[in-house]
Amino acid sequence: MSFISFKIVAKSLSIYPQMSVNLIYYASKGNLEKIKQCIQNGVFVDAHGGKGETALYQASKNGFRKCVRYLLKRGADPNRLGIGKTFPEPGSPKLLIKD
Repeated sequence: MSFISFKIVAKSLSIYPQMSVNLIYYASKGNLEKIKQCIQNGVFVDAHGGKGETALYQASKNGFRKCVRYLLKRGADPNRLGIGKTFPEPGSPKLLIKD
């Protein structure tokens, strides 16, 4: 009898839930180096936190342009800012990114 082992990783879920929360936290604080570490360690760029927000949502909401650029370059979906989230939220400033 032989066994075949395989690993399935759903694209919408991170295999490291705590690291997903960390990614979102670092994005909310604008900590680009920590964001890079999380993504390099396998955290899904569009993972969402307990409140449904994504790292891109947090970085955009808080005006961290370098973080936003990095997340977009790493494949973050600008249309997927979180569960039940719309951007910009009513009353929030718009983030303009210029190259």
